[in-house]
Amino acid sequence: MPGALKSFCSKNQEVYPNFISGYWYELREKLLRQEINFFITANHLDAVDEEITQEDFINLKVNFYARVDHPLTTLDNIKCVNLIEYPVITYHTVSSKKYIFDRLETQQQIDKLEKNFPAGNLESVKLAVPIVSETDYLIMSPEKFFSNEVNQGLLKVLEIDDFDLTLKIKLVTRSNAILSPIELEMVESLALERDAFVGFQSNN
Repeated sequence: MPGALKSFCSKNQEVYPNFISGYWYELREKLLRQEINFFITANHLDAVDEEITQEDFINLKVNFYARVDHPLTTLDNIKCVNLIEYPVITYHTVSSKKYIFDRLETQQQIDKLEKNFPAGNLESVKLAVPIVSETDYLIMSPEKFFSNEVNQGLLKVLEIDDFDLTLKIKLVTRSNAILSPIELEMVESLALERDAFVGFQSNN
């Protein structure tokens, strides 16, 4: 959330935060080694972990996006077996692929899934907009990420009958750890930006 980081840094110019991008398991290890004191990211597993404390930060539905005249938009009902006919660009994920895999019935369908999902992984799925808006590629991404592109008529949300997955984003700290006042201020900046993001998108 660049807006939150900009706000925090402008108010605390004497502080130089260390920002790290990574996946859940990588950040968890850094947290336990005390290289970082908290992180916010998605967790696809609900397993109990006694070494860390997890707080709900935001839940976002996972959507598929396509250009407005994509062949899939002509179908009355879209299912996972239809999705696998087209290459998907997404962020790194395991649970969504398993979710789709469990809804396939033939080896031919599984082979298509392996070919097209994912066709590419991007740290920022926004980079895929020029490709998806001009081709039959799809984007899989959390809801709200492409509201502007949808409103502009570049992309369309595909309603998938048998796909319903939620991205659970957590605020994670070490168990029994207490964040410093400056760290709490950073978390508050992130929470304010989150609330503004959700509120803005709800009004569009």
